[in-house]
Amino acid sequence: MTVEPGIYFIPALLQNAEKRKQHRDTVAWDRVDRMLGFGGIRIEDNVLVTDAGPEVLTAAIQHTR
Repeated sequence: MTVEPGIYFIPALLQNAEKRKQHRDTVAWDRVDRMLGFGGIRIEDNVLVTDAGPEVLTAAIQHTR
């Protein structure tokens, strides 16, 4: 199994005036605006699931930016 949590800042979606109005009370739009140029990040791990429990196969790999 691959676990891939991530967050992506997609200007075409996040600059939509209707969505901003709809979510004005639940989203910190000033923070979103500061991150629009960032793009996003995905953290990926490969996990072996066995009867003895999970083993993260990528745990020893050094993470880079």
